[in-house]
Amino acid sequence: MADESGSNEFVSYEEALWSQVFTLDALVNVLERKGLIKREEIVEEIKELHKKAAPST
Repeated sequence: MADESGSNEFVSYEEALWSQVFTLDALVNVLERKGLIKREEIVEEIKELHKKAAPST
């Protein structure tokens, strides 16, 4: 992550992306561990969102 010496420093896009990946993975792990969701449900939801977001041809 970014240098901790300056609290107002911007992180790189790569660091921001990895932070988001870890955050989302942690959220899915917690929800799955609590029995609130199944990982397969998340995968299906992602597929549906991709279909909706894809431009129609």
